[in-house]
Amino acid sequence: MKKIYSKFTKERDKRFQIETAIYVTENGKKAISKRALLPEGQEHIENMYQNYQYFKGQGVCLLTPCRIENKAVFFDFITGDSYYTQILQALENKDQARLQDVLEKYKNIFDTMYHEQAPFEKTEKFVSIFGDMDIPAEMLSVKRLNIDLTFDNLVESGENTFVLDYEWIFDFPIPVKFAIYRALFAVALKHKATLNKLMTENELFDYFDIHEEDRKLFAKMNDGFMHYVEGKDYSYSRILNQYKQEVYYFDEEMKTESSYAQIYLDRGTGYSEENSRMFPVLKGQKEVELELNLDPCHMPREIRIDPLNTSVMIRMIYMEADTTEGIRKITIEQTENNANTCEGNDLVFKSRDPQILLGILEGEQWTSIRVKYEILFSQLHNAEPYLQLCKKREEELKAKIEEQGQLLHESAKRFVELEELLQLYKDKLNYIENTRAYRSLLKQKVEQIHLWDKLKEQDN
Repeated sequence: MKKIYSKFTKERDKRFQIETAIYVTENGKKAISKRALLPEGQEHIENMYQNYQYFKGQGVCLLTPCRIENKAVFFDFITGDSYYTQILQALENKDQARLQDVLEKYKNIFDTMYHEQAPFEKTEKFVSIFGDMDIPAEMLSVKRLNIDLTFDNLVESGENTFVLDYEWIFDFPIPVKFAIYRALFAVALKHKATLNKLMTENELFDYFDIHEEDRKLFAKMNDGFMHYVEGKDYSYSRILNQYKQEVYYFDEEMKTESSYAQIYLDRGTGYSEENSRMFPVLKGQKEVELELNLDPCHMPREIRIDPLNTSVMIRMIYMEADTTEGIRKITIEQTENNANTCEGNDLVFKSRDPQILLGILEGEQWTSIRVKYEILFSQLHNAEPYLQLCKKREEELKAKIEEQGQLLHESAKRFVELEELLQLYKDKLNYIENTRAYRSLLKQKVEQIHLWDKLKEQDN
């Protein structure tokens, strides 16, 4: 087998650091592997295989088939449309019926995988991972809940639906709604502006009977889980929390969330969290630099850069790609973006989901993409003086263009009038030259003094 793609998760605790790779087999088929980077992570790898065997034994065939080979777990390479892609299409087309259809299918996944649910019972294992939470006893829970049942982890291939990733499954009771909360929160966080046109964030959670108090509880559970995954003492989340009061915030409603930039790769199945990388944006990081290595043998069709996870104003410093032919410089004009205002390299994104799209021409092979920009304003209301100046300049430029246009129109009108006058003189001269008196009395004298030579030169 030939490895064509590899991603390492080294920011985790030693027990969970893995390599995710894509291979092409001898018969041309693709397979995905997950391998532990350290000996402490081997149990985590083997648990994935055991989870597949468990659900297969229960008659639940949603999990992507896998096998153990050379201490790595290999998954079938599944192609199709993810639920996340379907949600994005519904949001783009403002199709509420389509959105509700996807949400109903998502509900059915839990009914299929976890048809036997029971009231929650707190265990020591639960507390060690998620924290000592006061969860209502009547809240339904299950053992072996896949808490990573996000929309991008569910793919429809033909008539079948597959769960792509089942790395985080635990053998003790966990509230079912916690997994649903994680999926909904990811969508609401990234696409709140477009989602609100079809369904508010509260309506989205209410659709799954997840109330405000539940959301607060699940947010704390999620923090505990992230600390567990990344290491309780030195986790990235804990380090980030130290800067929470200093994070750049661009929207009042986002003050409880961390700020980050993100790069997505579309390899033909749309954008997904799986094919993306996040870059935290902290105070003191006035200039943001993003860099992502690419596999030239597995090129994306398009790259999407989200300069921040909410509204923002930036000044682009550069965008460039390393290619097999050299460095390619990318200008704003060569991209598609949803900026509301563009003044040179200054971009104002009023949307909470700012996006810059880079198309990759067929046959191009990129090895990396680099983007550098400056955050101009920490809140958009601070940008108002600048925006007013831009508006004033735009109005002045428009006025000048209109003034120049009017002058050009007047000049063109005068030019036509002069042409008509000139033609009148030519007609008169032509009439005179054709008279008998001119031919017999004046023609020879006019030719002697070369009176009309210059006019003849102009006509020629």
